[in-house]
Amino acid sequence: MTNDVRWFERCAAHVRLFGRCSSLAFALLIAAARPAYGQSETDIAMRRQLIEEATALARSGQNERALELATRASRIRMTPSLRAFVAAQQLATQRFVEAISSADLCVNEVRRDATVRDAERLVEDCARVSQQASSRVGRVRVAGFDTSLPNLEVRVNGASINAALVDVPIIANPGSAVVEVAARGYQPFRATVTIEPQQTVQVTVRLEREAAAGSADRAADPRQSVVSNAAAPTSNAATTLAPSRPRATSARSRVGPIVVMIAGGATAALGGAMFAAQVATFGDCQQTPEGNRCSGTTSIEMARPAVTFNRVAIVSTALGASALAAGVLWFVLASRTSSETPALTAAPVALADGAGVAIGGVL
Repeated sequence: MTNDVRWFERCAAHVRLFGRCSSLAFALLIAAARPAYGQSETDIAMRRQLIEEATALARSGQNERALELATRASRIRMTPSLRAFVAAQQLATQRFVEAISSADLCVNEVRRDATVRDAERLVEDCARVSQQASSRVGRVRVAGFDTSLPNLEVRVNGASINAALVDVPIIANPGSAVVEVAARGYQPFRATVTIEPQQTVQVTVRLEREAAAGSADRAADPRQSVVSNAAAPTSNAATTLAPSRPRATSARSRVGPIVVMIAGGATAALGGAMFAAQVATFGDCQQTPEGNRCSGTTSIEMARPAVTFNRVAIVSTALGASALAAGVLWFVLASRTSSETPALTAAPVALADGAGVAIGGVL
């Protein structure tokens, strides 16, 4: 019975040490992460001021200036509600392609984050902006050449187009559009077309091989392109030209925290194994203020590695817990760069038998 009581006492001591090390590591990680993921008080105040001024300008019809201020605020921190406002201003300033991109991102962000306030209203507003903008864009189809050409570059109004989208109607803002195609060993192609709402413009490209050295400056044959206009209904599956804002979180950004969590779990498991080995090797020996008391020489020899096992168990458990807590915190913070909710905060707390940390915010 005495051995069992001492074994449980040692287990309790390890658990207390584990909890204190985890709390300390968690507090330190939060303090270190706040400069990277949070904003200063000045940034928060200026962002709020920019949004208020942009809202007032939008109500007075100054949508260009409102869009500029809202874009500045988004560089401090983008949220679904701010993205919805930006999409509305892009629609008002006839940036229809950009409005579709912002509105679609807004809907996806709201549906992905269950903590966003007024989620239903934001989804309805962004969906309405996307629908209105889609009805006012035109399309351009670039075709007539081999997409496997070396160093192929296709651009529409300066925006790079993936070769997989060749011969696919691509949405574009009404007005003039410049189509450029270049490939190694061929003369560059350039054509200017006029895009009308709800219509598709087809640009058939005829690339000519480059002549011998000395005639590289020969003017391109204007007959190498055939441009035709054909009315076509708007397709919701069309691809947005303007480069969209990357998502706050991606699969690649989660690889790091997952690896850290796996390493932390493995290290903590090693600590548990060392603790079990320490208990097993201690055998029938008893801990006393004067030292360990064992029943015989064999027990003494078996108990000698117990000290080493105990130290390894303590260090491995503490390191594993810290790494696991770091991985979880990293994963949560990496997933919250576009959240409406406030960032996590931490404060030290004095306890009766030690110290701890108080965590505030929403996960």
